[in-house]
Amino acid sequence: MEAVGDNQRDNRANEAFEQIVAGLDALLAAGLTPRNRDDAEAWIRSLEHVGRRVDAARVELLAEIHDAGWHRHDGHASGRAMIEVVADLSVRESGSRERVRKIVVELPEVARAFREGRMTAQHLGVLGRLRSKRAVRFAMWDRQAWFVEQAGTRRFADYERAVLTWARLVDSADNASQRAHETRHFRMRQDPLDGTWALTGSCGAGQGAMVDQILRAYAEAELQADREKVRAEHGEGAVVPLPRSAAQRALDALTQIFLDAVGAPGSAADNVVHNIVWSRDTFETALAAIERDESPSFDVDTYRCETIDGVPLDPTEAAVQSLVDAARRVVLDASGTVIDLGRARFFTGHARVAALLHSTQCIWPGCRVPSSSCQVDHLVEHRHGGRTCPGNGAPLCGRHNRHKTNHGFTVQADPTRPGAYQVTRSNGTLVA
Repeated sequence: MEAVGDNQRDNRANEAFEQIVAGLDALLAAGLTPRNRDDAEAWIRSLEHVGRRVDAARVELLAEIHDAGWHRHDGHASGRAMIEVVADLSVRESGSRERVRKIVVELPEVARAFREGRMTAQHLGVLGRLRSKRAVRFAMWDRQAWFVEQAGTRRFADYERAVLTWARLVDSADNASQRAHETRHFRMRQDPLDGTWALTGSCGAGQGAMVDQILRAYAEAELQADREKVRAEHGEGAVVPLPRSAAQRALDALTQIFLDAVGAPGSAADNVVHNIVWSRDTFETALAAIERDESPSFDVDTYRCETIDGVPLDPTEAAVQSLVDAARRVVLDASGTVIDLGRARFFTGHARVAALLHSTQCIWPGCRVPSSSCQVDHLVEHRHGGRTCPGNGAPLCGRHNRHKTNHGFTVQADPTRPGAYQVTRSNGTLVA
């Protein structure tokens, strides 16, 4: 009897599919050309209602496949994976349906409104995003009628804002924003293979809102610059793609914020200079390649293109920066002596920079403080006649500079290893 019942259900479902297809064929054959505004609005609502119910049917099918385990037959990890493959969906779309499925399972009143076309997959998607918050997830059961009401009486943007506001208030019992502020972080990491950088971080609501407002203002300035460029090149009213995407403008805006900080009076970065350190061979090869408009071929044995702290740079990009004075170029010969110290817009003195370039970090054995955070030490003390010049300077962090002076250590260039130094104790023995 059960088998017959299953067959009957399958037959009814197949017949319903045929009726849906026939109805759509008839609709498209009749033409979707409204005669007036009222027809247009009515047809929009009717077609959207049909679409909502189709979306509900899609999610219901996903739920049935998940519960019955039909996905396991072909080795799919989940009902979502099966539908993604069979329907050729994007990962984003299949993930969206899976989030809606979970809401349908957990919130029956919301599921009923979804099935009846009173809520859309978008409405449920907003709720799906809130499930990761434990306190919010448990509070959603008692709020179902309110969710349905908000979806029926508000425009989607207002519905989303109201629901997210409710979630923040629920989560505030755990001081979510305060926790986010206390655990705020920002990090830049460089890929050691290709030299690219990745930026990650998070912060609390207030700090994030302030940073976002500033960043959006700078991004708007970048957008206006792109539009001005298009007008200058193609004339007023030209319809051509802008030279940068929104994401590219956002990163360029962030960079400009940092550059403005360097030039701001009283800024903590007002003395910062971006120094690009080259070997002579690398710099000349990069310039020649730019002039010939071809890819450069560098000698790995003589190659050097990095910041003062030893962070590797892309040589072609760095060469362009050096030429346009966006950075100070520093070219060293084979012995490590500075032979070219190009100009920069902001710097505190060539002698200091040249001395820091002797090493990418504090020269004291075992110290890892980067050169940009070091002081410049006189190898031969100034009071003993030592000159204030690059050849008599080297980077020492504040602690080791004081330790050297207070305890009678001396530092000198290692005659056997170019670019290396020897630290000698007061008794004449070397610090390993």
